[in-house]
Formats: sequence, structure tokens, C-alpha cells
Amino acid sequence: MTLVSIALSALGAGGVLLPGARKVRGMAAERKRRRDTRETPQEFYYRRQTVALRVVVPDHTYIHRREARIVSRVASLSRVPWGSRPLGDIVVVDERLSSSHPTIRPSLVEADPNVDRADGWKRRYVRFGQPLRRNQEIEFVHVESLMVVGKPLEHFLRWSPVTRCDHITLQVAFASHPPAVARYSAHSSTGEELECDTLELDVIMGAYTVAIDNPVPGRYYKISW
Repeated sequence: MTLVSIALSALGAGGVLLPGARKVRGMAAERKRRRDTRETPQEFYYRRQTVALRVVVPDHTYIHRREARIVSRVASLSRVPWGSRPLGDIVVVDERLSSSHPTIRPSLVEADPNVDRADGWKRRYVRFGQPLRRNQEIEFVHVESLMVVGKPLEHFLRWSPVTRCDHITLQVAFASHPPAVARYSAHSSTGEELECDTLELDVIMGAYTVAIDNPVPGRYYKISW
């Protein structure tokens, strides 16, 4: 990943920082950032997540699917935040939250009415019918069917971790006529592009997919088409 470069003037007159040295220092700084993030006290973390968008009819109907496996880091975890921010005008025409766990029974609840929503975020929680014990894990899947009622969704899927996540998979799939090109990119909290790549189409699934290990909280990761 691209890191903030070290100013050459700090090396003195005529100083040179070799590309190899820059790379080694950058890798060390990145490892430290990831290690510090993973050791930050948190109530829970994601062992893995999948965030997927299926384009059923372009600019008209979509299916948004999120799958998460979380691990509790406290003695009694009763809920986890579960927000979203659609960049376009849509309504949810169908919604399902499911889990294979027989007793925990997750459900979706709205955030308190006094929570600020002026930034366009839809703030909710996944609440557990039975609180999770320390180190207990649960996996759940949230599926929404979406319909455009005004401005179409922008042509990208974006996700940003707010807590530790060991592995994230982003996917955009197309029911028909997938675009010829899709692009993956990672950005700093200020919007600076840190890395990018052109994705290869899975012609069987009609999907573009990227997998990321240990994404950094505060950054955002995106597939655009």
C-alpha cells in the first residue's frame, strides 16, 4: 500500500532515500498500524464479512447481501451496530435477517430517535435474543431487495471497517450484461487513493470480487464499474 512519503529534505543536502529502503520502512509501518488496530480494546470483532450487491435491473432493482461472523470480546454482548448509507434514492421492498444459531435469534432494531441521521446514514443494530459470552461466535446474513424511486445508485460498492475485521470480501454481480471493466481501490479517510487494481470478471457468476485480509479501520474499500 502507498504510505505518506518521507520528505527528502529531512535527509540533509544531497541525501537520497533508496526505493528499497522506502519499501521496507513502509511495510514495517503498515504492520505496526495493523497490529495496533487489532490490539485496540473493542467489544467485538469480525472474523469475516462479505458485502455483496447484485444488479438485477441496472439503475432500477438490486439485491444487497451482507454476511458476518462476529466474535464477542466481552462477557455479555447484546447488540452490534449495523448501518448503511445508500448513495441514491431507494426503498427496501423486502428484507430478511437469518442465522443458523438456534437460541441467539438476531433481530434488527432502529437506533434511538435522537441519533443524528443528517449525514444520510441508516443507523440500526443487530440485537441478540441471548447475549453472546466472551469469545462466543455467531454468523448471520442480512439480505435486502432494493428498488430505485428517484436518483439511481452510484456505480460503486463501498465499505469501511469501524472495528477489527480479519477478512472482508466485496462482490458486485450482474444478472445480465456485466460491464467490461470494474476497478478495485482503497482510500485513506481523507479520500487519497492508496491502492488500485483492475478486477477480472467471473463469467459464470457474472461477478467482480475482491478479498482483503486485515483491512484498516478508517480506510474505505471500493469496487466501481
